[in-house]
Amino acid sequence: MHAFYWRPVTQCNSMTQQNPYLDEVSQEDVNINGIQMHSKTAAEKGIKDGEKVWVENPEGKRVPGWVSLSEGIEPHHIAIAAIGGHWGNFMPIAKARAHSSTISS
Repeated sequence: MHAFYWRPVTQCNSMTQQNPYLDEVSQEDVNINGIQMHSKTAAEKGIKDGEKVWVENPEGKRVPGWVSLSEGIEPHHIAIAAIGGHWGNFMPIAKARAHSSTISS
C-alpha cells in the first residue's frame, strides 16, 4: 500500500490548525479526519466505511484512524489529510488531531 497526505483548504498552514472555528468546520468533513481508502481495496481487506484501523509504516510507527471510503483515490493507496503533527503544549487543538507526520517520519 502507498500512503500520501494532502492539505484541506481549511487547514492550509500551521496556524490554521490551531484556529477553533476552522477546526469545527473541518470536523464536518469525514475525509479530513479520516483515512481515505478506495472501496475496492477496503473490500479486499474486509474493511467497512467508518471502521477504526491502525496504519503502520515500515519503521513500526502506528496511528489510529477511521476509514472513509472513496472512489476518488487509486486502489491500494490511502490518503491522510495533513492536519496534525503538532506536539507543542501551547497548541492543544492541533495536538489533538491525527498525526499524519508520525506515519511518514
